[in-house]
Amino acid sequence: MDECVGNEWFCGGSLISNRFVLTAAHCAHTEMQNPPTLVRLGEYDLGDGAEPPDRPHHQDYAIRAIVQHPEYNGILTYNDIALVQLERTVTFSRFIQPRLMCSGVAPVSYPRAMSNLFFSFIFGLLPVEQPATVLQRVRIPLVSNVQCNQLLYRNRRLRNGILPTQLCAGDPLGGKDTCEGDSGGPLQLMLVGVTSNGGICGTVNRPGIYTRVSSYVDWIEGVVWGEVAQN
Repeated sequence: MDECVGNEWFCGGSLISNRFVLTAAHCAHTEMQNPPTLVRLGEYDLGDGAEPPDRPHHQDYAIRAIVQHPEYNGILTYNDIALVQLERTVTFSRFIQPRLMCSGVAPVSYPRAMSNLFFSFIFGLLPVEQPATVLQRVRIPLVSNVQCNQLLYRNRRLRNGILPTQLCAGDPLGGKDTCEGDSGGPLQLMLVGVTSNGGICGTVNRPGIYTRVSSYVDWIEGVVWGEVAQN
């Protein structure tokens, strides 16, 4: 936060309790030169436009603590997940609610036709290479880890390939993807993935990489309900 120029919004996240937001570790870790200081919930339009009449104003919360996954090293894309503890308890509303985390990639309660299609909600770069000011939604299909490894085998940040703790999603024809500024945001019907890494946005056969939330549920719950949450 810069008092002269206002806030610079550079990553997304998902509210998962009344005090914690889930995001990517490369968006929020203690070694950053300018770590985040503020979380905004319920935002629809980052520009000067008025919020829709049926949508209440956003809520801003100061950050109390950042807890990155202990095995994230800032060089490779693995374990790219972190929790942000808010300074005060969130006031829930119609448009500000915690996301339900998924313990598997395709919950059995979903219709089969939807089991490989997920949504990402984003403010990042659009095809015109300008950041969106109004919240966007993109529907992208999952890509198997086997296929993803074949497509991304030259990525130097994936020294060990795509691991079971990661998942990939992207339109094979290109044009639909998360992009710069969307890191940390959700891949969801339920909260399935955290936007982590990718190549040139929306490129044919270049899926984006997401941290698989179900692989980290135990760690997440340990932080949210553990000693950190008591401080």
